Amino acid sequence: MIRRLVSFGRGGVASLIAMTLYAVSIGCFIALMLLVISMEEGGDNLTSATWSLMCAIILLSEGVGFSVLPVTVTIMPLLLTVMLIALIRAFCQRCSTDPAGYCGGLIVWLMLSELARQGTQTGLQDDAWIVLLKCAIVFTIGYLLAAAFTSRLVSRAADLWREHVSNRVRTTLHIGFRLGCTLVLAYLAIGLITVIVWIVRNHAAVVRLYELIGMGTGSRIVTTIACVAWLPNLCIWALSWLFGGGFAIGDIAEFTLWRGQASSLPALPVFGLLPEPVGDDTIRMLLTALPLLLSMLIALIAMITKRGCFVLNGNAMSSVVAADNATIGSTVAGSAKAARAEGGSTVDDVDNGDDNAADGEGGGDGTAQSKAGSGFDWPSERRSLLGLAYPAGAFCLASGVVALAMSILFALSNGGLGHARLAHLGVDVVQSTRVVGHGTALGLLVAWLLVLIGVAGRFGIRWMHMRVTAGHVRPTSAGPVVSTTTRTVAQGDRAAERSTARTVAGFAGSKEEQHDEHAPSDSTGFGLSLS
Repeated sequence: MIRRLVSFGRGGVASLIAMTLYAVSIGCFIALMLLVISMEEGGDNLTSATWSLMCAIILLSEGVGFSVLPVTVTIMPLLLTVMLIALIRAFCQRCSTDPAGYCGGLIVWLMLSELARQGTQTGLQDDAWIVLLKCAIVFTIGYLLAAAFTSRLVSRAADLWREHVSNRVRTTLHIGFRLGCTLVLAYLAIGLITVIVWIVRNHAAVVRLYELIGMGTGSRIVTTIACVAWLPNLCIWALSWLFGGGFAIGDIAEFTLWRGQASSLPALPVFGLLPEPVGDDTIRMLLTALPLLLSMLIALIAMITKRGCFVLNGNAMSSVVAADNATIGSTVAGSAKAARAEGGSTVDDVDNGDDNAADGEGGGDGTAQSKAGSGFDWPSERRSLLGLAYPAGAFCLASGVVALAMSILFALSNGGLGHARLAHLGVDVVQSTRVVGHGTALGLLVAWLLVLIGVAGRFGIRWMHMRVTAGHVRPTSAGPVVSTTTRTVAQGDRAAERSTARTVAGFAGSKEEQHDEHAPSDSTGFGLSLS
């Protein structure tokens, strides 16, 4: 009981430290930004609104929108959200990761969130219970990430998973999940590169917008830093735009690879980064094919490398079966050896020895020599073909992970900056998920089919080589070149000769015995004679 109370208190302390550090950081930056703007622009002292705006930004990073007339902000700053979750994970991992610690931390977190809700003077877009629910979800995500590597409950679940699920299935699921996460991270990296290209190409338009609204140098700097909090949102929009989905700025403008306009947008500097349509059809085709090409490349790497594991590198299942075959073979060989030691050499053993001696080194089993010469192993080749079912399952799992993760990211990146024409900013979740998911699934399918063709082709070539090698002429070390058919006939003739020799020897022995019975005897008789 004492241990649970201590864990309960440690969880509450972790929540308090994480929220305090996050709030102080956000509050200091907001105070600096308002101070710089008020100094350059003149007017009232804006720093008096620091506490209210800080509370609003804290709740906004947890998904709660607010409104300051005439502006309504409902776009989550995903960079701040990720930082907040990282803080929760870091402090909870050091303090407590058991259920009691979670309960204590959640209670303290909800109390602090309610304090922030009461402290802001802005109009929140959600009711109190929805605000607390969203805050609880954010804390739960951070706590689960902390408990995933240190909790005893997670360790017991992992042990049960290893006991009841085979090693090959666990490896397949692990690789499928890891492949899906790799593809998601690769797509996000492509989105970041796209945003960097937009910044390089359109920074002059941003400067003109700053000049149009008359902002000073300091105000430009702090405003630009503040806009970085929404950089992940812009990267996700750029990803949808690059793959052919596009995004919209309310009812005012829509941006895709085929069309885009920015003439009627509000004079916000960040809108100056938005792209122009791509005029070259070839470039558009290459850009829309990026998910297919990238997923195909990563899937091929996953199938042919050692860490990928499946087809071309000798999988674990092949090793297990080979070890079992070796054990069975050694057992059978030992039993045969013991039987020969007890019963001596049989006629078949002698005949086989004679055949091998007559044939020399080249007179062994032709089938075995053909397998050794061609390198064809039917059980191994069959396992390679059947083993392709495992990467197929892993690729299905990877496609599901990509579709689920991208749909969540697309939904979280959307929001609004108003009530009417700017009520919705972002992507069409269904269309963008379909663009990314279909391309990814098709790329994984192409990679799997390419490897299937390669494995089947190798199987066919090696099988044909084995058949050709078994039926053609081979040189031997015992003499001139003889064919397999000739050797077989010769072996049959030698067997017949040995059988005939044994029969003739038997008849010869019988005739000698008869001659001995009728031969005259030199022994002395009783002296009687018939003559």
